[in-house]
Amino acid sequence: MKRKYQLVLLMCLTLPLYGKVNQNKDFQVWASWILQKKLSEKWSTHLMTEYRYGHDAKEMYLMFSQLTFSYAWMKWLSVIPGYRQRWSADPVHRGAYVPLYEPIFALTLHFEKNGWKLSDRNRVDYVIVDGGDDAWIYRNKFSLTSPWKMAKAKCVPYFEDEFFWVEKSGIAQNRVWIGGIFEFSDHFSGKLSYLLRHLKLPRGWRHQNALGLQGIYTF
Repeated sequence: MKRKYQLVLLMCLTLPLYGKVNQNKDFQVWASWILQKKLSEKWSTHLMTEYRYGHDAKEMYLMFSQLTFSYAWMKWLSVIPGYRQRWSADPVHRGAYVPLYEPIFALTLHFEKNGWKLSDRNRVDYVIVDGGDDAWIYRNKFSLTSPWKMAKAKCVPYFEDEFFWVEKSGIAQNRVWIGGIFEFSDHFSGKLSYLLRHLKLPRGWRHQNALGLQGIYTF
């Protein structure tokens, strides 16, 4: 495989771009927006867009749009097929973006007890690279939402942990979020979080710190 496509494949697995993005202690901002709608008693849909800025939040290195449908198969189990269209910064031509095509499928387990909400999402992505090697990625995400609510801010604390297993590479990434869910109205909420990401690079593991900003509108 030509070196250009090797770099594109590494890029699609969120490896470093331009030598500074995703390097050790890189500060980033991840901003996203979600539109969600309940279609029926069991079906709902989610449309998400996200922009990621690295190199101390000065360069946008990734953006994507994602559409998923969630089917509540059982009270404790949801089936979630979907598709993500991703654009990653081209490591060869600065300022250009390379499209990546990503069908996704997830099974999420839900539990709730004494106001605590737990979920375990098991997700498989198939990343398609034009002219390069495609790759399977398995992602497992554990989420814990507390029953506590800060009355004045209407903020509910939450914690998440996610690891990535990449075909032929093994464990390649781990993400930990600590943040709060803010309820602004019946239809609009938001998330503010700190993300610590450990990323496996050719020279070993590196970590990045990110500020997560998310707006959620339900209609």
